[in-house]
Amino acid sequence: MPVERIFVTGVSGSGKSTLARQIGELTALPVYDLDSIAREGGGRGTETSDAQRIVQVSRILESGRWVAEGVHLGWTRPLLQAADIVVWLDHVSSKQSGGRVLRRFVTGAVAEARMRRGRERFLRFGDYARRLRELLVSLPDTRGFPQQDLVKQLDGISANIVRCRSQADVEHFLKTVQPA
Repeated sequence: MPVERIFVTGVSGSGKSTLARQIGELTALPVYDLDSIAREGGGRGTETSDAQRIVQVSRILESGRWVAEGVHLGWTRPLLQAADIVVWLDHVSSKQSGGRVLRRFVTGAVAEARMRRGRERFLRFGDYARRLRELLVSLPDTRGFPQQDLVKQLDGISANIVRCRSQADVEHFLKTVQPA
């Protein structure tokens, strides 16, 4: 199916970024991480203002062709309304998504430690404590996906909604996306 505007949503750790990246590779559409719009530097950075978010969402919409991925609702409504397809990843349990978030954290921590040399690798306690706090704050997010809020946001939009309730659904969806 040839599409130019895709919105990917789901709980933290459900595979939104991975799926969006795969769609982008297949279609040559630019991929936008909504976490980096919601917070400076993404992740658990300082929240951006509503005005900053509106400007960024407007830029995405003006581009005409995009894949946007994130868990954010409310300020992303213009993207939902403009999307040709909304892909809802609803196939991962909270235990699985928590494991994925933990794995992402460990992988990032190891990569960061490998970039450091000598004693610096072991003496960055402040950085390690900050990252651990981020992890502890992120894990509850895997259980608190606002499913009812998403259903309300999706009500009345014209996009084709694809709800993936299994990994097979995700793989089937990917097979229907036509290359650029």
